[in-house]
Amino acid sequence: MKKSFVAMLAGLAVMALAASVMAAPAVEKPGESGFAEISIGEEKQVGPYNVAAVYFQAVDMYPAGKNPSKEESDMHLEADIHLQPEYAVQYGFGAGDNIWPAYLTVKYEILDKNNKIVMYGSFMPMNADDGPHYGANIKKGLKVGTYTLRLTIEPPTDYLLHTDPETGVPAKENAKDYFKTYTCDFKWKYTAEQLQNQ
Repeated sequence: MKKSFVAMLAGLAVMALAASVMAAPAVEKPGESGFAEISIGEEKQVGPYNVAAVYFQAVDMYPAGKNPSKEESDMHLEADIHLQPEYAVQYGFGAGDNIWPAYLTVKYEILDKNNKIVMYGSFMPMNADDGPHYGANIKKGLKVGTYTLRLTIEPPTDYLLHTDPETGVPAKENAKDYFKTYTCDFKWKYTAEQLQNQ
């Protein structure tokens, strides 16, 4: 009788544990926020970088006051910039994919069909659950239509590369090539679909 009672209690405990696991919300993995990132054109290779542009609904960021608030904005616009693997090695950042280059200045311009600038600004370096990127909340006002998103990637001003024979990066003879400005354009059919996700 005692054994069957203990077995029954153990069975009830297992059932309660299984129920609690089934009821618990799934834990998101990094980069699985549920936000629908909308691509702007195709990823491009420019200089040593892979560059992709995306947008989605505006987000809260900390500290406040560095960007327009979520309530003031129509979207969060991002430039996902990573070093191409061979350049990451050459400039001493290490081997691997998706190595983020810090200390860049990334500016954006949104141009209409007549090549007139309708919005512009600078992205800030920031972190999300899928890692570091350059981005900004964009104030309300961009109308549905066809645009060009122009990104200007300026090199670091306060970042140095070793060039001596002993500790220099592999590209020490061409270190100056890292400190160039690059521009890339993305064709953008803006639909405002991100506003449905707010």
